[in-house]
Amino acid sequence: MAADKLESTQTVDPGQTMIINLGPQHPSTHGVLRVRLELDGERVVHAEPVVGYLHTGFEKTAENLTYQQCNTITDRLDYLAPMTNNLAYVLAVEKLLGVEVPKRAQYIRVLFAELTRVASHLVWLGTHVMDLGAMSLFFYTMREREVILDLIEDAAGVRMNPSYFRIGGLAYDLPAGFHEKVHEFVKDFPRWMKSYRHLFEGNPLINERLEGIATITQEQALAWSVTGPNLRATGLPIDLRKDEPYSSYEDFDFDVPVRTGADAYVFTRVLCGIRGVILLIVLSPQSRQKCRSRLCGLILRTGWIRPFNGEIRAPFGH
Repeated sequence: MAADKLESTQTVDPGQTMIINLGPQHPSTHGVLRVRLELDGERVVHAEPVVGYLHTGFEKTAENLTYQQCNTITDRLDYLAPMTNNLAYVLAVEKLLGVEVPKRAQYIRVLFAELTRVASHLVWLGTHVMDLGAMSLFFYTMREREVILDLIEDAAGVRMNPSYFRIGGLAYDLPAGFHEKVHEFVKDFPRWMKSYRHLFEGNPLINERLEGIATITQEQALAWSVTGPNLRATGLPIDLRKDEPYSSYEDFDFDVPVRTGADAYVFTRVLCGIRGVILLIVLSPQSRQKCRSRLCGLILRTGWIRPFNGEIRAPFGH
């Protein structure tokens, strides 16, 4: 770390830089991260992340709950993408128990996981631009997120932390008219995306603060174990939904969005491209037809299933 700092500041007069804290009480870090910044005007000369500000004790709480009860905890690991965490958890428990989930339930899980992903990206895009000094785009992205939350509420009964995925399947079947509402969302979303691009692309405020910032090469990304959109921004088409499919993602045909010239601006463009792929995956006519199949069990087992005593424990004392 010291060597990196020396290299990054050797062309800057130390007397002309300023040391400030970004977080943990900053709107963009939400109380979970502190970054010690060295600034030369608006240019970040050096950044030292300080982690460890968030510890919720979820692991210890789970020790005294049944598998089904633990599902409500996973919602709160990331309240912006609760169903994504639900899915990871129930897949793990189903693997432990040897449970095979009916295809229709798997397709519905994919549908909601991807809708949740869109909703989460909308929050990111709106707040990302707001942190750069713009404001309008935030209101547009929140408008579309409300539509997705309405869809989640129709199926699960609540808008956030729904715990809709259950071990073995789902909590409830899809309500009448659900697919028609999804179809309306799909039809309107490209028009909304066009307005996002109008506000984002070519905006000098955004361009000056993102283009050429935080550039990485493909080799650096691999050496640093970079994943997700940041890795795909270097041109590598790596996506677990393709490479290690789960919940029947292998039944959907889609391309992985990639770009080259990875910097902060390209990362943003890759994430915007992901939303288009999401719509292609889960909101296509093929997907709606799959979800309409009635060959689905929703909950394969009722009652309480406790974790195996002494076998599943989180480390403590840290």
